[in-house]
Amino acid sequence: MKELLRTAGLCLLGITASAADPSITPDIQFSVNANKDFVFSSGVWTATSGVEVPLDLTKTNISKLHCEHKEMNCWESLSWINSNKLEGALIVYTVTSWTATEIKAVKPFPCQTIELTFVVGSTEVIRIMRNGGLMPTDQCTAYPRLPNPNMMKLMSPQDAAKTMKN
Repeated sequence: MKELLRTAGLCLLGITASAADPSITPDIQFSVNANKDFVFSSGVWTATSGVEVPLDLTKTNISKLHCEHKEMNCWESLSWINSNKLEGALIVYTVTSWTATEIKAVKPFPCQTIELTFVVGSTEVIRIMRNGGLMPTDQCTAYPRLPNPNMMKLMSPQDAAKTMKN
């Protein structure tokens, strides 16, 4: 946990520099490292569905993920710029499946759910935000419904910058 909090601070510093000057990409290396007990990953989330993503994550963000098989949890240290304000979160996911080829985790929020998928042995990390969460739909009037699930891929800041230019 101490390492994740330290990482969150470093993420905030890196993202602040990139927000001040969009030509600067955060100094974070994209990586996915996994073994039978742990998976670690870091990079930036980039929209793959072509749909606007809540929290302005498509513009500037940094994420570091750490999952433990023994705990059956994943922790995400996430920083982003939202309306020119620096924001951050530490999100805890529950691992729903851990196999030799794939790790899946989920975090239900009141009106939406985030699902993470790590493809072990590759550099593929996917994040899907969809409608449906802990509250009944009729009680989610304060939260905008997503027209479609939002799918994002974790990648290097340099690759994300190229994707956003296209």
